[in-house]
Amino acid sequence: MEFSVLIGYVALILALLFGIVFTDGGINFDLLNNFINGPSIFIAIGGTLFTLMAAFPFKTFRYLPRHLKMVFGRNQKDPYEYVEIITELSKELLGENMSVALITTFYGSLLANCFFIPMSNKIELAQEREMVFKELIVEGIISIKEGENPKFIREKLMNFLEDHEKRLDGKKSSTPKELER
Repeated sequence: MEFSVLIGYVALILALLFGIVFTDGGINFDLLNNFINGPSIFIAIGGTLFTLMAAFPFKTFRYLPRHLKMVFGRNQKDPYEYVEIITELSKELLGENMSVALITTFYGSLLANCFFIPMSNKIELAQEREMVFKELIVEGIISIKEGENPKFIREKLMNFLEDHEKRLDGKKSSTPKELER
């Protein structure tokens, strides 16, 4: 793991805690109780784990550390589905049940936006880097097989890497809509 990831997550947790406990009158740690709810935590984290179990064969979990690079992705939700859920909740959820639903939404949003989406971005970069390594190896092997001069092979592979860096720079300056195409 890159050191920046660790720093980012620690800073994120500290910022969240500060945002929750800071008031006009100073710091009030009792406010943390408003954001700690066992059923909501179980629904958000347990639901995520159980969904993964439903989505993949059980034997896949033996390889979980290796598969973590590919597991995380953006989840497309249907906003109309939320309209229906909220409408049903409004007919039934007063008091504690509504607060569980709101805190659960908070945990889900927090996990997605603060942890899983940044992880997904890191995974995409790592996957792209791995593909470059593999393409570089293939180019090198083909050049060796064709009996090319070692100096020419080196120059060819260095140009390959420079071209890849230019493509990455072009992606960094693109807008998100352009990257989706």
